[in-house]
Amino acid sequence: MNTEVWLPLLTLGLGWAGSLATEGLRDRRLADRETRAREAESTTKQAERRDDFQRETLLGLQEAIVALGQATASIHREDRRRHREEGVPWSQLEAGEKATQSWWDASFAVGKLKVRVLDHDLRGLMNRFHDASTVVLLAGSEAEASVASEGMTQTGADAQQRLGELLRALY
Repeated sequence: MNTEVWLPLLTLGLGWAGSLATEGLRDRRLADRETRAREAESTTKQAERRDDFQRETLLGLQEAIVALGQATASIHREDRRRHREEGVPWSQLEAGEKATQSWWDASFAVGKLKVRVLDHDLRGLMNRFHDASTVVLLAGSEAEASVASEGMTQTGADAQQRLGELLRALY
């Protein structure tokens, strides 16, 4: 075969193969770039959803802390009044049905929300707050209940402070 025939055919074939290889590399780079962009967008959306969920949880937890604090304080005040004015022994005090139900509702709300919190320090504060609330109601004496109530008040204030810091960081 003459070089005038095979050389142009070889050049054409090599040019075509080179063009395919270049286009394949370009397509692979473009696909990789699109994959990275989708992954970055997915990661961003996931972080936004997590932040939204955490923000809603923290806002709900703020309200639940107040509700549990109020329910516990209400029962504690009534226990002290009945103990002092009516002479009911501390170990025999029982809260009314409405007050007890309010406490249980608030306690369940705090319990449900505190496990959703990502911040380890806040979860620890919430556990202490929740435990102190229970101790106030189950205390064997007025003094024990009062000490637990004071601890609960301080822990609640600390928890609200930490909640505020976390919420500000999410906005």
